[in-house]
Amino acid sequence: MFHKIEDKLLSEDHVWISVAMLHQQFCLRNDFSRNEISEKSVELGFVDDSEREIFKAHLERHWIANIPASQENSRMLYETTPGGNIRLFRPGDFTYASRGDQKYKPPKSVPRYQEIPEEYWQLLEWYEDWITEK
Repeated sequence: MFHKIEDKLLSEDHVWISVAMLHQQFCLRNDFSRNEISEKSVELGFVDDSEREIFKAHLERHWIANIPASQENSRMLYETTPGGNIRLFRPGDFTYASRGDQKYKPPKSVPRYQEIPEEYWQLLEWYEDWITEK
């Protein structure tokens, strides 16, 4: 599910790419609605239009640092207000205890170069600058 561009691209990585691209496209905005993130994921070909609602459910349960974890403990995103908009996770953001550091498998907050297509590597470089901005 949600692996349209490349079979090895994890859903948590494609949502991170989608939100990072929104941040670049709308650099004056701090956060984005779930609908905007869903639309960007469809636009990029990561999600089929028919999978939007499933995708939004995954957003809620799996990737937001300050919401209790269900199965995955990744913290790719951060909810700026309860039930509100979302942005990329930044080091130092509050993390719900169930997503905190774990001894054997630390939570993932950013894709690794080898896990995403080369065309998106510039997003990782951009992110390093973005996390230091105030």
